Order: sequence, then structure tokens, then C-alpha cells
Amino acid sequence: KEVSLPTTLNSSFVVVKQSKQLVVEDGILSCIVELDENLNKPMSSSLGHFGRKTRNNEQRRARIQRILGCFIVCLVVWYQLQQSLLESPPNLSIIIGSPNSPTNDFLINNKPAEIPWKRLLIPPQDLGRMDYFSDSWLMNRQRFLQINVEAIETVEDACFQVIDDDDGDGDGDGNKGGAGQEDHNNGQQRQDKKARNKMFVDWTDFSVEHLSKWWKNLQALSHSNSGMADQVVHGILKPYIYKVRDVVKLQPAASSFKDDSTASPFPNQAIAMIAFQSYESVPSVGPERGRQLTAYSLAATIASLYQVGFGRIVVGGYKHPSDLDRVQEAFAILESIFDNSSVYSSARQDGDHSEPKELSLAIGRDNNTQVAYVRLEDSWVHTKRVTANIPRGILMGMQKALKNELPPDEQAKWIGSSAKNGQSWQYFYLTEPDTILNTKPEVLQLLQIGLDHHGWVFFPHRWQPIPHEADLPSHYDSFLSPNRYIPKTVAPFSNITNIQSPWWNKTNAMIHDVLYCCDGGKDKPGRTEEFGTKMKPCGKWWWACGFPSVAKPGGTSSPKQQQQEVLEGHKRLVPYPMMRLQGGTSVIVAASEMGRRCLPSRIACRAVPV
Repeated sequence: KEVSLPTTLNSSFVVVKQSKQLVVEDGILSCIVELDENLNKPMSSSLGHFGRKTRNNEQRRARIQRILGCFIVCLVVWYQLQQSLLESPPNLSIIIGSPNSPTNDFLINNKPAEIPWKRLLIPPQDLGRMDYFSDSWLMNRQRFLQINVEAIETVEDACFQVIDDDDGDGDGDGNKGGAGQEDHNNGQQRQDKKARNKMFVDWTDFSVEHLSKWWKNLQALSHSNSGMADQVVHGILKPYIYKVRDVVKLQPAASSFKDDSTASPFPNQAIAMIAFQSYESVPSVGPERGRQLTAYSLAATIASLYQVGFGRIVVGGYKHPSDLDRVQEAFAILESIFDNSSVYSSARQDGDHSEPKELSLAIGRDNNTQVAYVRLEDSWVHTKRVTANIPRGILMGMQKALKNELPPDEQAKWIGSSAKNGQSWQYFYLTEPDTILNTKPEVLQLLQIGLDHHGWVFFPHRWQPIPHEADLPSHYDSFLSPNRYIPKTVAPFSNITNIQSPWWNKTNAMIHDVLYCCDGGKDKPGRTEEFGTKMKPCGKWWWACGFPSVAKPGGTSSPKQQQQEVLEGHKRLVPYPMMRLQGGTSVIVAASEMGRRCLPSRIACRAVPV
């Protein structure tokens, strides 16, 4: 970059010509300076000048002054350059630069064959079986109807069955390996060009925030901890729903793609399936805590799908009495927040807990997103290993609806009354009711091209929120033990990077905004010691090993000792950046559930071959 420098400095310094170059290469700033011809001697780049004998001390002082002058000029310009880039500098050690390959460079005008997928997607050999797992996936209709639902035994199999059938023939042999088998034992199979499982190198392109383990660690479901449950509901989930509403108001086309002639038709032709179970049906959960969290987490999940523009959302539950009540409450929450929304519920027939004939919600202009509740049959959810396998049940019910194997009134609950044989629904997304979807408007067409032209299955990255003091309300000391969260005053956990939302007006984006989070590769530093040996198991998830044994600074030991205790207890989290997704719930996240990491960046990501 050309930088204009002052023509004349103080006479005790050096005279420098204008328009000299500043060169930034590999993170090192170089100042290329040409000295004025009036000077007796040019300044040497060698430090040998200082060792030479000079005829008098005056010459020596003059040369030192010239060096200091050049150094000060470089320092001042470097500082000004940094100030122009950084408004409030985050942890610079985690802000990386990567070669330009912005996702939004490949939009409507590009042909599918011209999209540089190798730059946008993680190389298949760099992904292990557990990296794909997020209890969520997106696929086209043909691939969806090929899923062997009968083979789904455990809840996780609804995802593993798809992961393992990487060649897409429905027999599940594309990537053999049992649940729990280590990540990279099937890398050779995934190097096949026919491999269909895909993940974006930029996590913000397609990812989910999985919240339940986070709030459980904060004891939000405890019988006695109403304060933390209120914070999750009123401090996190409810503000997120309002944020989605405001985004839709500012950019109606972001959630009403029928009104945008340049937008991808993919969301309007997609059905999202939410495998639903109320927390009140889980033993040891406080009834009031479970009621609030169930209703608001489901409402927030639906809001995230509505923002993307899904044409239909199906909430599938079993026969626990509280399931229907919580779904109705979630629908009522959304109806009260979103404009042009309405809930329809037919009269109950046999008392308060009888099931209405129909329960649905319409959101948005022209009711462009339809949400419906469906009840799963016993034979769909029962397996040898699980009494109520909700994901299996909702996949089986949807397949039956698409194949005309349900009575007409039941089929209409699944795919709508106007969709003949469900032909208008071409894409299917599975998720959970505590999982917030994050993507970008410009990614939607890329998803559709990958689904239509390649038959790929897209798996979102699964962010793991970390219990952090910065997410707690002001009065948290009265209801939460200090060993349940990471202190906000201990570095590096005090360095939090905000990843800006692409749903807001992008013309307002500044050069200092962090818009991307680039995949860090197969290395999982939180799960290995310095020399690559496995860390000793702690009986918990790797990211939770420091809870609840580490206390907050402020005890009897010295501040330095307290910080060392925190760093030692949470040593697995030290290599990971703390981040907030401004387009999501804004809860602090750090890594994937399985220990994979991404690095925040101001420059668009590019996949690097392994």
C-alpha cells in the first residue's frame, strides 16, 4: 500500500522523500525508505554501522538519529494503519488472514460447473465420522426417500445412518464404522469422488448452536434454580426471537424468498423436521423450569428456520401429555412476536389433554411459512434399544406421507393439503428443538446447487456454547455456584470476538468486522496433550472437564494462583477462541462438540488441501 509520509521531520531526524512504500508480508511490516541525496552517507541495512569507528562522535550521533527517525516514521504509520483496521482489537492471535474466496462471489450468474467447490468445502479426507455429527442434516427428496429408516435403532442413528451411507445408495455401507469409533479410520472411503457428505470451510455458512448441554451445565433445569432458567429464557432465547423479527422487518426478502426474483427457491421448497420431546417428560427436571425452556427453545428453533425461509416446519412429538401443551405455548409465543402470524387449533374433544384434530401456525406475509404439529405412532418410535426414538418416528412418518401411505387427513398434517403427493417439497432438513440454525442469504443458492446438481448431503457445524461469566445476569451470584462457569477476567477467556451477522444490511459492514470463521482442520487441541497423547478421561464432555472443580477467582489464594487454577482446570479450552455469533443467540461459543475448532477472520475462508 502506498503511504504518504511527511516531507520534513524535525531537523534532528532524517529527511525522507514522499510516497515511500509500506510492505506487509507474512505479518511483518517493512518500511522502504530512500534517503535524500543531500545526506553524506546512505543508511546501511547492516547493524555493522554501529561497530565501525567514526572520526568523531557527532557523525555517530547523526547516524543514530537517522535510524531513530526512520523507526519512528514506521512506528507512527504502522499504528495509524492498525487503528484504521481495528476499532476495538480482539485477540489478534486468533484473527487470521486467508486467501480471498468469498462465498457471495458465486451467486446467481454463475453456472453450477463454475463454482469452485474445492475452495468452499472442507476436503473429505479432513473430516472424520464424528465431525459430521450434529443431529442435523439437509438433503434432497431422492436422497431422503432412500434412507433406510428401519435400520435406525438409537436416536443418534438418524444422523449416523446418513453419514455412513456416504455413497448414497441407501444400504449404509459407504462408510462403515460403529458409533463411537474414532474419527479418521475411514478417511480413504471419503476420498472417493462419489462421497456425498459435505461441510463448509466457513462455519458461518452453515452451522447450528446446540444449547441444551450448555444450560444443563448452568443448572437451568434444577428444581431450585429459577434464576438461571429465567436468564436463559428472558436473557437469551426471547431476545433472539425478537432479533429475528427485526431482521425480517429490515430485509423481508431474507425470509420471504417468494418476493425476491433473484433469491434461491430452495427454502420455499424445503420442509424442516423437528424431533420434539418436552423436558417435562424427562425425570429429575423441575416442571416449571422444563416448561419454560421447552416452549422458548422450540420457539427460537422455529424462528431460526423461519428467518432462512423454510416453506414448512413439522414438529413431531410422541404421546406425553406435556408435549402438545408446550408446542401450543411455543406457537403462541411466536404468534405474539411476529406480525402477520396466526395459530389454528381445532377444538379438543375429550378434555384438556385430548389431542386437537389439527394444530398449526402460519408466519409471515401471505403465511409463507407453515408450521404444524404431528403425533408419531407407536410402531414408528419403538426399537429394540429405545422406547421412544423420536427422530426415527418423524423420518418414518414423513416418508409415509410422501409415499401416500397415510390417510388423507393425516397426510395433510405432514405435507399440507395443497401439496399433491408432496411434489412441491424437494428438500428436507432434520433438527432438534434446542438447535439454532445459522447460515447466510448468499449460501442458500449454493446449498440448492449442491443438492440438485450433485445430490450432496450438507451437515452443519455444531457449535458448543461454553458456560461463561459474560453471559450471566448481574445477580447471578445469588443462584449459581462460581465453579459452574468460566470467569470473564482470566485471559485468554476474557478475549471475546464478535462474529457479525450477515442478515443485517451488508453495506454497513466495516473493514474491522469479523464476518467469517475458518475451519481449523482435523487438529483438536482440546482433546490432545502437547505430544499428541490422549488426555486422561474426566468422565464428562472434553469441554466440561473444568466444571465444577474450578472456582472463580476471589477466594483465599492469591490472584495469580487463582488464575493458574482456572487455566489448569480449563486447559482443554485454552487453545480455542471465545466467540459470539451476532446473528445467532450471541451465547459464547468456542468449538464443535467434538473438539474441532474454527478461527475468526475478516477475510473470507478458503479450504486448504491436507
